[in-house]
Order: sequence, then structure tokens, then C-alpha cells
Amino acid sequence: HGGTVVPFLNGVEAAERLEQLGVPRQSLLGGLTAISAERTGPGQIARRSPFNRMVVGELAGGTSPRATEIAALLAAAGIEARASAEMPLELWRKFVFITTMGSCCGLARTSIGPVRAAPLGNAMLERASAESIAVGRAMGIGFAPDEVGRVIAQIAALPDSMKPSFMLDLERGGPTELDVLSGAVSRLGRQVGVPTPVHDSSVAAFGAALGLKA
Repeated sequence: HGGTVVPFLNGVEAAERLEQLGVPRQSLLGGLTAISAERTGPGQIARRSPFNRMVVGELAGGTSPRATEIAALLAAAGIEARASAEMPLELWRKFVFITTMGSCCGLARTSIGPVRAAPLGNAMLERASAESIAVGRAMGIGFAPDEVGRVIAQIAALPDSMKPSFMLDLERGGPTELDVLSGAVSRLGRQVGVPTPVHDSSVAAFGAALGLKA
């Protein structure tokens, strides 16, 4: 009672799922982390990226003392952390980035470098990001007019060897986040009437490869 729950999970549905499990909405904060990490063994996590950022904020947007306090505690532990007054946008911006990276690198079964260099590789990246952004806009997220360009510039700055966590999960043969990444884009797109052919293809291809059932 009186505690705060901050899910640092990928996707844009974590808070809603916790609510369905009985966590009161007022006890939830939005949270995200920007890091590439891999589980290398029982209880062992290896960080694959030079960055380690965390953002917290109210799910409805705006500032609050609890978000500021939690961000300060994370920063004191050595993490690049901040509180955001635009948490819904923050969550969706990360969602667009990881769904674009996961679907395109996953379908190509390679790191981002060969995807960018391939014929139509950048077109696929642009289409995947545009689909996720269109779904978010239809759900009320206030993306900037040039959001696709911002995402593509972010991806262009990555080293050729960068692999999204979804790709690392595929290579390891363990569970993946297909359902909360491209699966969510596809599912939410159908709910709001936005076509998502790249992410639909990702769901179909990996669903078949992973033996998932409709």
C-alpha cells in the first residue's frame, strides 16, 4: 500500500497488463531503459551497448515528486536517469525504435550494418518505423511531423555490428518479445485501422519459425 511500481519492460502495454493483474493505476509509473543487454547464463547479464539510460514519468504525462525522486535514486546508483513530463511519447519513441530494429534485423537475420547497406534496406527501415508511428498517432501520441526522419537518423548513427535484443534472443534460441514488439504493432494497428504490412510479415515469419499458433 502506498508503493510505486515502475515496469522497465519493452513495449507500450506493460502498465495495462499490470493493471489487469490487479496493480492499481495510481500505483504505476511509466519507465523505460535504453540498453542492449544479453542473458549469458543463469543470473548473468552482459551489457552490449556503451549507453545505459533510464527514464521514468507519469503515465498520463506531467511531472511529479515521485518520478523526480526515483530518477534521482537511479542517478545516484550511476545510471543516466531522468524524469520526463512526456512519458507516453517517451515510451512510444522507444517502441518505434525497437520495433523497427527488431523487425528489420530479425527478418534479415543480421546486425544493422548489412540491413542499411542492402538494396531497399533503408526503405524497409523507413516503412517499419512509419507503421509504428502511424499506429501511435492514431492512438493519440503527439509525434513530431518528421518523426520517421528522426528515427532513421538515430539508426544511421549505430555501429554496423549493433544487434537489437530481439535478434540476440533469436540467435540464442530462447523466448522472444515478438508479441510485445511487432506483434503489438500489428495488433494495435488492426484496432485503430492502420495497415502494418512490415510488422505483419514479421509476426507471420517468426510465428512460423518459432512454432507459434494463431
